[in-house]
Amino acid sequence: MTQEQKQKIQALAEAEIRHSFQFIKNQTDKEGKDLVAYYFFLVDDFFAANNAGITQQDIETWKKTDDYDPEYNGLLDAIWSGVCELYEGDFTSISEELYDTAYSLVEGLDDYDRYNQIRADFEQCIIDALKKCDEEGVFGNRKENGLLLFAFYSDDYDENGEGSLLYRSAEALNDKKEFENIIK
Repeated sequence: MTQEQKQKIQALAEAEIRHSFQFIKNQTDKEGKDLVAYYFFLVDDFFAANNAGITQQDIETWKKTDDYDPEYNGLLDAIWSGVCELYEGDFTSISEELYDTAYSLVEGLDDYDRYNQIRADFEQCIIDALKKCDEEGVFGNRKENGLLLFAFYSDDYDENGEGSLLYRSAEALNDKKEFENIIK
């Protein structure tokens, strides 16, 4: 991506975060639930990105089900369980523009290396957008509210192991203890 393309993707992601985080927060507050994490989730076709949140109460409900296995009690396990309600962002024209802009960069591209470089640039734009919104206070005081921030591939495209989007975003956006809570 050119610097201009990166700036546009990041600006769109920031606008999406500002809108959707508040939308999600309003939903969870209305239900009297405590938001524990806000995240972007991508699939192999990375430009199809969305964002969501998960609450402490839904995680606790999941832990009381027969499907819960204490050996697999990480945040991603809770998200993937299907038990926890995932509060998704409000799909707006911003969401559509983010998708269209990213898709236009890879549409018809036959160069796999170039595609992967655009993917890496897109991932970094999402991390940078989350970081900037955090610095602006969009997520409130995270030292007080404990909100976790990250991005990952929900289809396990990069296996969510070391070096993955999950690791890089969790490390860039959270302190060491919070990082450990996300990746376990």
